[in-house]
Amino acid sequence: MREKYLVVVGEQVACVRFDLRKGETVVGGNARFRETYERIITGFFSDHVPRIRFVQVNKVRYTFTLTKKRFDAGMNSLREQGFTVERVRSHGRLMR
Repeated sequence: MREKYLVVVGEQVACVRFDLRKGETVVGGNARFRETYERIITGFFSDHVPRIRFVQVNKVRYTFTLTKKRFDAGMNSLREQGFTVERVRSHGRLMR
């Protein structure tokens, strides 16, 4: 089972997905907002930026592993910092 979230930073949207079975976290979206994704990862989830993967011409993904406790703490920190965090069923075209 996967938990999917949209994080709105100003006018930029980051997609965050967490796989409960594997403990795998994916952060991604449009390639123009790479700096935003890297700031979210280093600020709330991990100490270093994982390797970037280009899945299409204008889409990027960062994949790394986390525990459920660490993931929940990062999402709560995002909410406390004033970012809009919404749980969604699907990311649509944002993560393809």
